[in-house]
Amino acid sequence: MIVSLKKEGFLVTVWVMPFLQEGSVACAEARRLGHLIEGGDPPSIAREISVGGAGERLGSTVKVLVDLVDFPPGHWDGGGGGWALQSGQLRWWGTQPVRAIDLTSDAAIAWFVSRLKALQARVGIDGFKVRIGLSPNPKTVFPSRLTLFFQLV
Repeated sequence: MIVSLKKEGFLVTVWVMPFLQEGSVACAEARRLGHLIEGGDPPSIAREISVGGAGERLGSTVKVLVDLVDFPPGHWDGGGGGWALQSGQLRWWGTQPVRAIDLTSDAAIAWFVSRLKALQARVGIDGFKVRIGLSPNPKTVFPSRLTLFFQLV
C-alpha cells in the first residue's frame, strides 16, 4: 500500500505513540533493556472512567467495556491478565494492554528512535506523527523535556 501511495505522489506518515503492546517482541525487548515505565498498582475501573472531561470519560468507559466483553474476540491473547490491568499496564484502544516507554531515559529514547528509523528505512515511510499520549494512571508521567526524541526522529 505504501508503494502504491508513493507512486500516486503521496507522502506517507505513520502515527506513533510511546506505548508497546504487551505481547509484542518490542515490548519484551524494551522490558529486558529496562526501557519501560514500571508502575505501581494499576488504576481501578472507577478511576479509569472518572478522569477528564465528558469525552475522555466516555472514551475510557468504551475501552473498559470493549475489554470486558473481549471485543474483538481474542484481542487480549498474549497480553495476560484478562480484562484486568496488571502493574505498569495501560488500557489502549481495542488492543492488548500496553506499556509506556520511559521518555525520561536517553537510552530508551535512542532505542525507540532506532526502531522508528529502521521501520522508516525498511518500509519507505516519509515521517511520523508523534502522539505523546495521556494516561489515566497518575504515576505515568511524560516529561516536557522531549528535545532529544524530536531531534532524533
